[in-house]
Amino acid sequence: MTSRSAPRVVLGALALDIVLVTAFAAVGRASHESAPFGIGLLQTAWPFLVGLAAGWLVTMAWRHPLSVLPTGVGVWVLTVAGGMLLRAIAGQGRPSRS
Repeated sequence: MTSRSAPRVVLGALALDIVLVTAFAAVGRASHESAPFGIGLLQTAWPFLVGLAAGWLVTMAWRHPLSVLPTGVGVWVLTVAGGMLLRAIAGQGRPSRS
């Protein structure tokens, strides 16, 4: 029998992941000399937030939301890979230099 995480632990872990992914997008925008907040932040963050949701679903993170291995690493890999893939599909990314 597997133990279940308390709903408040699951929601807290998910909320923290959302905050950290959004902060990652804000820092990325600021480092590329773009406004770190506002509608631009949403445009930058959404692919990674979708990747985060996919990571939570694939790893079933709600079962062990505080576990680094395999849950945390799996969520991280899927968040980054999914976010970058969605950014490419959406035509987001750094413009090429001539």
